[in-house]
Amino acid sequence: MKQKFKVNSKSLLKQLSLANGVIVSNPVVPIIDNFLFEINANELNITSTDLLTIIKTKVDCESSIRSKITIPSKKLIDTIKVISDEDITISYDDLTYKIEIITRNGKYRMTGANATEYPKAIEVYDDNVIQIKSDKLKTLINSTTYAVSTDESKLNMNGVFMEIEDDSMTFVATDAFRVSKYKHNGIVNNNGSRCGIIIPKKMLDIFEGAIPNDIEDVTIKYNTNYISFSIKDTVVLSRIIDENFVPYNSVIHNNNDNTLIVSSNNLTNALKRVTLYGNKITNHIKFKVGGEGIVISAEDMDFETDAEELVPCQYEGSNISIGLNAKHLFDMLKNTVGDNLKINFTEFNKPVRIEPEVQLEGSEHIIVIVPVLLNR
Repeated sequence: MKQKFKVNSKSLLKQLSLANGVIVSNPVVPIIDNFLFEINANELNITSTDLLTIIKTKVDCESSIRSKITIPSKKLIDTIKVISDEDITISYDDLTYKIEIITRNGKYRMTGANATEYPKAIEVYDDNVIQIKSDKLKTLINSTTYAVSTDESKLNMNGVFMEIEDDSMTFVATDAFRVSKYKHNGIVNNNGSRCGIIIPKKMLDIFEGAIPNDIEDVTIKYNTNYISFSIKDTVVLSRIIDENFVPYNSVIHNNNDNTLIVSSNNLTNALKRVTLYGNKITNHIKFKVGGEGIVISAEDMDFETDAEELVPCQYEGSNISIGLNAKHLFDMLKNTVGDNLKINFTEFNKPVRIEPEVQLEGSEHIIVIVPVLLNR
């Protein structure tokens, strides 16, 4: 039996692009290379999954049917991308799964699959519910995900640790060479529950892309196995990483003896210039800190290049030289809010603590970077 619905191509593409973020190439189960379309009168619900993460989103459509089908994701999204902004009709036979996309000037045909073969939906019920403003969650995500480990053997570091306590939410990420911790006070914790959950980075990256420019409420639900984030018409759900997170608090301390205040912009620009002359494989640089400021230096012995630059700063403490990874500094600078940074040192072989000189109201962001050993 033929089924059909009408939808705007631009609106459809926006939601398909979001849903496409979870689809992997050459999946173990072939049908998850498809989008699941569920038409419910004037609402088109779109689902995609990689079996660990699920995206559900929706778009308005014109229809009188209640039906569902799966459609090849790549073929569909590549087609919609090159269609002008217009209303299109998608029709399909729910026995043969033959699909036809009808535009103002063309018809495009492909074959889908039976929707009953698609993985069953997972629901996270309302046992534990948290609400937070979308702009605050976006800052939490951007301030931490860059520090997540890409080493798949370190499963407990392959995600962001979310800690809930009363009305505060803390995100922590580490790859053993750096730690980024961001705490925000001001969430709505409906049940007053406390938890510590490791959320896969992929889920957070996908949801961050779904956050609109306008400030909206985000609802977070979780249980012992799954966590979901929802905003407006989109839900992202993922299995939790069932591991114990590393004891990060032992390296985040505030008893460092030497403190400097430096402009984030000045430090970033100096690093960009100096690292042009450094080793592109190690990314090692040296900070020599004293009364005049920070002397940043780098060298590449293979190509016989080197550079150094003085960055003015306010400094209290004894002279110290320390080696750092420039990539870690660039990642931190890109994802830290504030005009000035406060940097604390103890010794050349001890972790460096970095934070904005002025924290955002109701928030605390702390970064710790492990130094590298250089030829002194």
